[in-house]
Amino acid sequence: MKNLLKALIAIVISGLCVYLLLIPDNGLSKSTEQLRITCTTTLIESVVKEIGQNRVSVTTIVPSGMCPGHFDISPGEIERIKKSDFFLAHGFERFVEGLIKSEKDKIQVIKIGIRENWMIPGVQIRAVNKITGIMCHQCPALESFFRNNARQYTQYILKVEREIVSRLGAFDPHNASVLCSFMNAGFVKWMRLNIIATFPRDENISVKCLSQIIIKAKKEGVRFVIDNLQSSGKVGKTLATELDVPLVMISNFPQRENKSLSYIKTLKKNFGKIILTLKDKCH
Repeated sequence: MKNLLKALIAIVISGLCVYLLLIPDNGLSKSTEQLRITCTTTLIESVVKEIGQNRVSVTTIVPSGMCPGHFDISPGEIERIKKSDFFLAHGFERFVEGLIKSEKDKIQVIKIGIRENWMIPGVQIRAVNKITGIMCHQCPALESFFRNNARQYTQYILKVEREIVSRLGAFDPHNASVLCSFMNAGFVKWMRLNIIATFPRDENISVKCLSQIIIKAKKEGVRFVIDNLQSSGKVGKTLATELDVPLVMISNFPQRENKSLSYIKTLKKNFGKIILTLKDKCH
């Protein structure tokens, strides 16, 4: 009888051990596994990587040089999304709504919902806070790790912002009249430039609208034109040619350089292009 009891206890303990090994560890199936996250854009990807570091595996759907609002998703990309733990989107991507309807039982779609330009440091920090909360909710076991990384990243963004604002003061940007793409207007305004007029994407502008912008720009003495890298740049090029002023192309999304991706590097690059043009126009 005693031997039978011991055998039963041994079976129960063995079964319990197997059960515990199979239970997901608060969002991760094993402590050594990475949280698999798919993002729509490099804006989201760059934040996720800063927060998650080596504890996340990130896949991004829309290339940094393309507009996510006009992107068409392929069946292969949908299959890639299905393999992730969850899918992060801004909320303005047209293909996301269709994905929610067709794959709602197979894909967990989480919309971040911050509509302003994420290239602005203050908006980027809001995105960091929002995404950190999402990641902590999805994987509570790594909450301390995620929040610590988010705090460090936020401090770095604030440091870079102070450096940029300090450098901007030497160029009196308020007196620099510019035309800019509607998609870049928030960032250009943050840089304190004087926006005379904004213009839409190539497919949304009429000849009449283009003529009116040119007339106003000549009257106001526009010094240069800023266009969006994720658009074709045709409108900006046309305006710059007609006004005989420089064209500056900046990005609304972090660009990959040598396989690395950094919001900070793209922010500095955008800033550098505008500052260089301001310097040239001052001489």
